[in-house]
Amino acid sequence: MARDRWDNIRGGFRGRWAERFGAWPTEANGKPYQGHHIRDLSHGGNPTDWDNIIPFPKDIHQTLNGL
Repeated sequence: MARDRWDNIRGGFRGRWAERFGAWPTEANGKPYQGHHIRDLSHGGNPTDWDNIIPFPKDIHQTLNGL
């Protein structure tokens, strides 16, 4: 359910992020960084909370998710 909420607002969230902080970072291939939820979604993290999302490159994000 929380994952669906994030999936549905991701593009708009990145646009609002750009208005506040500058462009959402991208990988060398132009794909946007993944959004990492500090308090992960499977443990009740809010999928749309500004204080819960940080952009990370895919390889680092996959490492974070494995920890």
